[in-house]
Amino acid sequence: MVEESGRKMWTDAGIELLRSRNTAPENATDDDAENSADDLLESLLANDANALAHEYWRQFPGRVIHRIRQMRDNPTPQDREIMQTSLRAALAAGTSHLLLPTYQPMLLEGDGEE
Repeated sequence: MVEESGRKMWTDAGIELLRSRNTAPENATDDDAENSADDLLESLLANDANALAHEYWRQFPGRVIHRIRQMRDNPTPQDREIMQTSLRAALAAGTSHLLLPTYQPMLLEGDGEE
């Protein structure tokens, strides 16, 4: 469908989708039309929600790793506090042989702030 100005309002695929869903009899009520619109909206929302969920989970690991690196390399005061608390808890749990070579400078840096 094209407006007088030449702007396209509906794609051919969209018009075909609407036509294929237009199975209402001539004696259909407003409630029938509303239910049909609700069904169409529900199917569109379900498809979009699935696509968004898939894209979210596809990007999530990379974003988390990027944020962890950012917290490690250029922490805000809040980031530094969270990491120091977490590392101290891990050290208290007996993981010093794994953590100290990498994170000892950060822990020492935090001792001066308290």
